[in-house]
Amino acid sequence: MKKRGFTLIELMVAVVVLAVLVAIAIPQFIPLQKRARESEVKSVAHAVQMAVEDYKVTPGQEGLKPSMAGELTVVATSYLPYIVQIKRNPFNQTQTYGMVGGGLVFGAPANIGQVGYQFTSQVMAYTVTCWGGDAGIVILTLVEGQ
Repeated sequence: MKKRGFTLIELMVAVVVLAVLVAIAIPQFIPLQKRARESEVKSVAHAVQMAVEDYKVTPGQEGLKPSMAGELTVVATSYLPYIVQIKRNPFNQTQTYGMVGGGLVFGAPANIGQVGYQFTSQVMAYTVTCWGGDAGIVILTLVEGQ
């Protein structure tokens, strides 16, 4: 007589094997999420730097850097790619990078996931800084000319 299906022991062994695999995989997955979020913020910081460089070569602006929040707003709305403008802060999902004061700030970033543009003077290099998953931890600082 042919036996059909699985025995209870076979099913229990399969469940135990799956449980062991899940127990190994989940702790490895959580740090990857944080690294992916930080990577997204770093890509926005690079896009901001490229937008500022584009602003600097615009006729009438040659060599001038955004020196006020209003000028940084022009950079964000005119020179940042639209896909970056509508990106949400991957850590809190509430701020976008298209407006100064949300995900993009003039000055040092104050919250995780923010990208800050810091300007001292037209003769000093500007910096673009971004914070990662731990508040107060700078994950990338880009300086003019890098």
